[in-house]
Amino acid sequence: MTARQCPECGGLVASTIEACPHCGHIMSNVTSDASSHGENPYNSLGWVILAIFLFWPLGLVSLYYHIKSEDNWDRGKVAIAEMYGKYSRRFAKYSVYAVLVALAIGIFLPFLFLGMFA
Repeated sequence: MTARQCPECGGLVASTIEACPHCGHIMSNVTSDASSHGENPYNSLGWVILAIFLFWPLGLVSLYYHIKSEDNWDRGKVAIAEMYGKYSRRFAKYSVYAVLVALAIGIFLPFLFLGMFA
């Protein structure tokens, strides 16, 4: 295993690592053979579709990160694909939470106003 210098912070980074552990800079031309022809386990397409139907602004953000995850998986950058897959799932879940909060406010807020004017 060889070490190389990070162009961002100057720290030493192992040749098998895709991102600098010191500053997080993504190292170029680092690939892993683990994803050469398999399916991306960080795929969150189901969550993305649900997010787009429920709350499209966060659903589009989730779709963006899903596409980035798939792209990095196809390039063999497993760690980066995992990171973007987690971001995609996170924003999809945020859209579900946003809809639940909106429903809760829509259901309980009228009762608060009715109680004030009764």
